[in-house]
Amino acid sequence: MANKRMFNIKIVDSDAFLDMPLSTQCLYFHLNMRADDDGFIGNPKKIMRMVGCSEDDLKLLIAKRFVLTFENGVIVIKHWKMHNCIQTDRYTPTVYIDEKNMLFIKQNKSYTLDEEKKYIPVSKTETKRNQNGNKMETNRIQSVYTDIDIDLGKSIYIGAFASEKVKDAFSLYVLCREKNGDKLDHNQIKLLADGLKELSTDPEEQLSIIQKATVSNWKSFYPVTKKAEKKATRKSSKKNAFNNFEGRSYDSEEIDAIEGRLLRK
Repeated sequence: MANKRMFNIKIVDSDAFLDMPLSTQCLYFHLNMRADDDGFIGNPKKIMRMVGCSEDDLKLLIAKRFVLTFENGVIVIKHWKMHNCIQTDRYTPTVYIDEKNMLFIKQNKSYTLDEEKKYIPVSKTETKRNQNGNKMETNRIQSVYTDIDIDLGKSIYIGAFASEKVKDAFSLYVLCREKNGDKLDHNQIKLLADGLKELSTDPEEQLSIIQKATVSNWKSFYPVTKKAEKKATRKSSKKNAFNNFEGRSYDSEEIDAIEGRLLRK
């Protein structure tokens, strides 16, 4: 389990989130901290008891669609991909493969179970791997992250790098830029790729440059030196315990009743 998690202020600062009781908000943060790298939690009841929250807190998170549930009691954080941007070398795939294959990715990168809207299946956005765990060639460059789906035009520039790690790191950098509202077009991708090659032709050094730019939210690539970092810095988210909730829609009276019980505690 990872020791660090991120949260998107657009989610936790929304009225829908802040209107919930503090105990429900607390449970949400604890669930996020203990989720795997795809946002799945297999022991929500244990976490609920551990932090002193009630089942009503979980019901409210489900009713307001902050978490999604499955028939076996496993839950997933709906906005996990909006919260977290995990580096390739630190990513560990979830063990809940069947549940993950039931999910779809919306345009805002959140999970959904609504297949009728023709959202992208999570399984379609991942890089194929062989039995040894190595990446196999695909018709477009994609990271192991389920929410990275770079189109063919952009992938041409990324595919020019010799190292698979560099390709993945570059893809992640582009994704993080887009998540921050700075979507890059083909020409910008090409300029970044060309600029990186001018800085270094060594894959390990290229990887360090990209990772530093990603973490620091830089708009361009710089040599990994203290002087360059300063310059760049200046420039620059009861068998099947919760089966009762699966497939349900909650009306306003039910939600108000749950919130009322929580606020009276």
